[in-house]
Parts: sequence; structure tokens; C-alpha cells
Amino acid sequence: TETVWDGIGQQVMSLGAVRADYPAELTGKWQEHAQRKTIEARNLVFDPTQQADPVSCVNIFLGWPLKPQNKPELIKPILALLASLCDAEDRADEYMEWILRWLAYPLQHPGAKMQTALLMFGEKQGTGKSLFFEGVMLPIFGDYGTVASQHQLDSSFTSWRSKKLFVLFEEVLSRDDKYSHNGTLKYMITGKTMNINEKNLPARDERNHMNSVFLSNEPQPIPIELEDRRFMVIEARRKQDPAFYNQVKDAIADGAIEAFYHFLLTLPLDDFNEHSKPPMTLAKERVIEFGLAGWMSFHRAWKDGYLDAPYCPCLSEDLYIIYKRWCDKSGEKPLTLCKFSGMVASREHKAKESGAVRG
Repeated sequence: TETVWDGIGQQVMSLGAVRADYPAELTGKWQEHAQRKTIEARNLVFDPTQQADPVSCVNIFLGWPLKPQNKPELIKPILALLASLCDAEDRADEYMEWILRWLAYPLQHPGAKMQTALLMFGEKQGTGKSLFFEGVMLPIFGDYGTVASQHQLDSSFTSWRSKKLFVLFEEVLSRDDKYSHNGTLKYMITGKTMNINEKNLPARDERNHMNSVFLSNEPQPIPIELEDRRFMVIEARRKQDPAFYNQVKDAIADGAIEAFYHFLLTLPLDDFNEHSKPPMTLAKERVIEFGLAGWMSFHRAWKDGYLDAPYCPCLSEDLYIIYKRWCDKSGEKPLTLCKFSGMVASREHKAKESGAVRG
């Protein structure tokens, strides 16, 4: 291609940019030099596992930027902050342990692509979500971590995704765009490769090692499907006294980031891995319910036994009557019988010969 890898600036450059940066004589000597290395474009790789062939490949991962420090006394305020963020849940200790293992696994296994993501939200501001994830976790990754927003998702240029191990999405979806970018976010969480499109440079593919955390103050930050297995969802409700957060900031200034890095590197993982599925939290149930279509909420209430009508085989017309009564009480706009019957048939077996829906 008409591109080169700048080993000093650690970036892909066009050949024209190289000629603009250096005198023509020096550029000519470089192009004619016997030791000038030429590789196929696909062999410019981002490989935190450090397994790429150094002869045929150029690995743009240069190692971890931070050195861990074993200082147990400094991690207490950090753990207290995470506990405060989780304590609105019914099994807060269990969920906190899951999050810690999720954070630790890609550090203990460099390059691991978690097939799940963290979503932490809460209408109450100042609970410490950004302090923990941006103030503590992000510096561990250095240049391999970044904060992304709606602007990055909307842009056709995706260079911000290149060489990233940790991405913190802050209020990434506006209320009008909650569904338009949903597929993009899903692929970022589970996709194996990403297309990197930098301005004035040819597009290229890069292995996806990005692990994502989403923060929001919205009651429904991201639409989550009923059978979702991607998101670990926590609602942060408690706002502590300013002294609590000042203690965390003082610990960070004294080296708590390096200490927490050491803590995560030595945390026992047991059987936890990149495919471990997140537990169903109370917050996740609320987010799912918030985004369900009316007929879905009705079907869920019928199946879980919350309606006067029993969950049993019945005629579609009879179930539709119950559905319309439920819509009147809940303020939902009912579907037509034909659409309702078709939707329910996607969840239940429908015997056409008898017109019955079998629960």
C-alpha cells in the first residue's frame, strides 16, 4: 500500500506524509536501504498476546504502560468505592466479585476478548461511576484505553477503536439513537475483527481486543433484550459524603492505581473466563422491562402467572380478549388480533387446526 508504519510515533502514515516530514535525500536513502522492512498490510497486527511472528509481522502492541505495586492498604478505598456502586442490588457482594473478575481476566490473560460488557447507570449523579472506571481503571491501560461518546459512534472514521483494550462509553446513546447503534455496540462486544478507517488512509482490519464499560445517568441507557447474555447491569444509587470520595482521590494520588492493578493481577479467577455469563440483577430486569414492547410485557406477565388468566392452552381469540383488557389497564395501545396472534406465536407453539395457542 501507499502507507508506512512509523515505529517512533507508533502510527500508520501515508508515504506522502513521510516525504513531507523528512528531506527528499533522507527519504530516498530509506527507500533504498537494504534493511528497510516490507510486510503485507494484513501483517500489521495488534497482538497483546505477543504471539505474532516478529519476522513477518509488525506488532503495534508495545507492552503494558503501568507497573503493579503490592500495597494492600491503598486498595481499600478503591474496593469501598466499587462496593458503594453495587450496594443497591440484592446480592451486592456476589455481583461485585463478578465485576472484579471481569476486570481482572483480560489483565491476567492479555488480549482476552470478553464476550460480555459492563453497564452501570443511575439517575443520581456523583455516585463515583466515572471516578472508578475513568479515574482508576483507565490509567491501567494507558494509550490502550479511551473514553468514547456519541460522537465516535456517529463518525464514519473509526481510528479511535485502533489499539484499544478498554473503552469507557459515557452516555453513548441519546434518547433518539438508542436503537440505531444497538447492532454496532453488540458487534463491538462480541466481534472478532474491526474495520479501522482513518482519514486519508486506506481502511484496514484489526483484531478486536476491546472490552467495554458503559456509563449512563438515563433510566434506560441501552435497550437490552429479554434473553440478553451480554450485559452485566448495575444501578448505582448511593451518593456518599464528599470525604468518602476525597479518600479515594488521595489513595489514587498515593499510588492506588498501581496497587489495584496488582490486586487484579493476583485475584483468584477460579473457573471464570471470557465466556462467563453475567447474573440477572434487579437493575437488568428493570432495564429489560422498560424497553419491552407491550405485547412482550403481557406475554411475560401471563407466563409468570401475574394475570387472572391461567397460563395454559387457549384460543387466540380468548387470549386476545385478555390482552385488550390488560392494555386498557396499563395504558398500552393494543395490536390487531392478527399481529398479536403472530407475535405470540413466536414465543408459543400455535396449533393452526384448532386456532389454539399452547402455553
